[in-house]
Amino acid sequence: MAEKIGEFSPMFVAFVIFPILASLILRLPQRYLYPALALAGIAASYLCGILTTFRQFQHILRPSRFAETLVTSNLLFAGYLAIAILSYRALRRVELAPETNHRLAYLMPLSSLLLFRLVLPRFGHIDRDGLVMVALGVSYVSFKLCYLVSEVQNGVVPMPTLSQYLSFAFFPPLIFVGPIQHYSSFHTSTSSRSAPSDPARALMRILVGIVKFTYLSAVFGEFGYGLAFLGDGHYHPAIDLVLAILLYPVYLYCNFSGLCDIAIGVSGLMGISVLENFDRPFLSRNLQEFWTKWHISLSLWMRIMVFTPIVKLLSRRTTPANTPHVIALGVMISFILIGLWHGLSSHYLLFGLSQGIGVAFVHYANLWMRRKLTKEQNLKYRASKGIYWAGVCATYCYFALSLFLFANTLEEAHSILAHIG
Repeated sequence: MAEKIGEFSPMFVAFVIFPILASLILRLPQRYLYPALALAGIAASYLCGILTTFRQFQHILRPSRFAETLVTSNLLFAGYLAIAILSYRALRRVELAPETNHRLAYLMPLSSLLLFRLVLPRFGHIDRDGLVMVALGVSYVSFKLCYLVSEVQNGVVPMPTLSQYLSFAFFPPLIFVGPIQHYSSFHTSTSSRSAPSDPARALMRILVGIVKFTYLSAVFGEFGYGLAFLGDGHYHPAIDLVLAILLYPVYLYCNFSGLCDIAIGVSGLMGISVLENFDRPFLSRNLQEFWTKWHISLSLWMRIMVFTPIVKLLSRRTTPANTPHVIALGVMISFILIGLWHGLSSHYLLFGLSQGIGVAFVHYANLWMRRKLTKEQNLKYRASKGIYWAGVCATYCYFALSLFLFANTLEEAHSILAHIG
């Protein structure tokens, strides 16, 4: 029971306490709006961080462990708040000298991401799941602050004030689960202080998210790689591994998209528009299409911030005949970074490689079909229901198999395979 309270207490702050407070703040006069929203967001994010590092509440009963974890949590939060303020100062330089200083504005948020990824594993006294949540929170905030630099640099939005910047950076409903929000939509929603367009739909979205996260993910998680099934140290028949491989994507989808549903619904109740993060990904006919429907905000960020600049840079230095290979290289680099975004571990690197290889294969297969098939044959191929469903099954199986690398460290994977009879 204590573990469940520890798991859900940060979500209660992010999804209940802060939205109620923010709804009141959004009624304040304009001059007080963003300072109050920033202070509330920082305070709620701080509380979420503290509660996350104390996911195992029995730490509170051990004074030495409690003090150690509390000091660590405060230092981590103070460090990240300082980096956020320094990132804003770097962003201000973009306005003054956009041609020479924008690199620093991008590097500051990313440096915090790299720093936390390297430093956090050293704090063994903090619960592992708590470390993962804190690291993900830093990742989401860092990426959306980088995208803000791009929006300011391209004139999409005006330069924010410090309070606007901090209210965007520390927006608790999205801080741990995403999606990676665009400042333009956040600024438009908060400045207009528009009422929720459809409160009933937002509430239904929250309810669906709660069912997916608390019930469905728990059901499918029982047949995954955890201690309750394959990770129990006992020998299992091969069918158990097949079952875990096939059901883990469903568990991950219910868990992740359920939290996103709650975050999007809660934001909607405050009148704040948020980008969708999933769009029926398991109905994708190939892996390239899949990654336009799975974790959409991360895929879009990588496409805009990494893939497109790399392809443009390399295309200028080679001949048009090499463009397909340049695109494939951009795909591989982007997905390697997607893998490492989840953690600086070899199994995440291998997961990213597997996705890059799969998408690059689809890229070359599409080029081959364009050369070999006529326009009519291509249209017939696209219209075929049999080919579509075969592609859906192949895509799901490939993604499910590659998630074995995502869900388990190399040591855990070796242990599981060693216990398959």
